[in-house]
Amino acid sequence: MWVEKYRPTKLADLVNQKDIVGSLSVLLKNPQEMPHFLFSGSAGIGKTTAAICISHEILGEHWRDFTLELNASDERGINMVRERVKKFSRFAGLDTEIPFKIIILDEA
Repeated sequence: MWVEKYRPTKLADLVNQKDIVGSLSVLLKNPQEMPHFLFSGSAGIGKTTAAICISHEILGEHWRDFTLELNASDERGINMVRERVKKFSRFAGLDTEIPFKIIILDEA
């Protein structure tokens, strides 16, 4: 899809989000101490894109292997979400030095 193909992959590429990008960029300097995030706001302002950019910047080329994106409104209840998250968190992944995974719950 065109939107996915041209979606920004770096926070610096987000448009009209200067303050948010600045705050998130400071946190990206030490990803091991990064807190959990909750992005809220109107549709189409870049919440999911910002989360994906964070994943790209922290995980680099392995971002797809260590990121789970779920549209919580599409899933069949909280139990389905729990099962997918549990399965993903148990996955050992590649032989890398990446100590964590990122879960994006869209439309939660």
